[in-house]
Amino acid sequence: MATLSAVAVAPAAHAARVRASFRRASSARTSAFAGAFAKPASTVVASNARRGLRVVANAAPTGDALPPPAVFNTVCATAEKKAAQDPTTTLVLGFSAGALIGIGALLMSCIGAASPALAAANPGLCNFLKGAVGLPAGLTLVILTGAELFTGNVMTMLSGVLTKRVKTEALIRNWVLSYTGNFIGSVVMAYLAFGAATAAAPAAKAAVIGIATTKASLPVRRYTIPLSR
Repeated sequence: MATLSAVAVAPAAHAARVRASFRRASSARTSAFAGAFAKPASTVVASNARRGLRVVANAAPTGDALPPPAVFNTVCATAEKKAAQDPTTTLVLGFSAGALIGIGALLMSCIGAASPALAAANPGLCNFLKGAVGLPAGLTLVILTGAELFTGNVMTMLSGVLTKRVKTEALIRNWVLSYTGNFIGSVVMAYLAFGAATAAAPAAKAAVIGIATTKASLPVRRYTIPLSR
C-alpha cells in the first residue's frame, strides 16, 4: 500500500514542479518584455512635468546629452572654478586663447587669399570656406586646451554672478585678466606671423591688409545700437 501511495504521489509532485518552472519562465519573459518597452527616465520626468509635478533640475540624464537646466548648473560650477583660479593662470590662459584665435584668423585669411578664382566666380562659396575653416579651427583649439576666451567668460562668469555663486569682484578680475591676455596673445601672434612672412604672398598680403583696412575704416555708428529713431 505504501508503494502504491508513493507511485501515486510522484506524478503529482512532478506536475507541481513543472507548473512552478513554467510560472518562473513566464514571469521572466514578462519582465524582459516590459523592460524592452519601458519608458526612459527622461520621458517619465517629462510626463511628470506636464502633470504639474516638480522636476529636479540637476537630475542625472540617461545619456550623454544634458538637459538645459543641467547645462546651466554646469556653467555655474565652471564659474566657481574660474573665480577660484590663480590670476596668473587666467592671464596665461587668456594669452593662449588670443594666440589660438589669431591662428584661426590667419588661416582664414590665407585660405581666402589663396582662392582668387573661387572668390571671383563664387564669392558666397569662398566666404563659406573661410568661415568653415578659420574660426572653427581657433575655437576648437581653445576648447581642447582649456584656454580663457573673454567672450566665453562673459557668459560663464555672469551666470555665476546672477545665481549668486560668484562675487562681482571675481567677475571683474576674470574679465580684465582674460581680455588683457587675449589682446596680448593676438598681438604676439600677429607679430610672429609677420616675422615669419606667413602672409608674404602678394594675394595673402593684399587680403590681410584689405581686411584690416576695412575694419579700421568702419564708422563709430556701426558699433553702436540706436536707442531711438
